[in-house]
Amino acid sequence: MRVMRRLRLRAQFMVLCGLGLSIGFIFLALVELSGFSVPLGTLLISIVFVASLFAVPIFLRSLDQEETDEDLPDGSMHKL
Repeated sequence: MRVMRRLRLRAQFMVLCGLGLSIGFIFLALVELSGFSVPLGTLLISIVFVASLFAVPIFLRSLDQEETDEDLPDGSMHKL
């Protein structure tokens, strides 16, 4: 997940959107396609869900850091 920290906010947001879309697509495939393997679908959903548990806090931390940087033009780390 170090790669996620290096990405800009817009790219991090796109990763989160991709995770959400992939969960939706896997759910759709599990429900609509009778030949889709249920254990495989469950494994894929679990992997994406666990990845999102790590990605969301990193995104929120980056968002908070950017807001702090915008509030203080001198770059100091003190919060008002």
